[in-house]
Amino acid sequence: MSLIQLLLILILFGVLLYLFNAYVTKIDPTIKKLINAVVIIAMVILCLYAFGVIEALRGVRVPKV
Repeated sequence: MSLIQLLLILILFGVLLYLFNAYVTKIDPTIKKLINAVVIIAMVILCLYAFGVIEALRGVRVPKV
């Protein structure tokens, strides 16, 4: 993933999160905070993968259930 792609993804999710927070008013504030936290954690993990910080975890096998 190139740096430009990463920046575009971060900008896109930032704008979507802003629009969600600005225009969705009928959701409980606790649920909004939870959604914000999930999106931010997902973007941090994406950045860590993009920069190769947690690349070693790709070799870990997860058993199928």
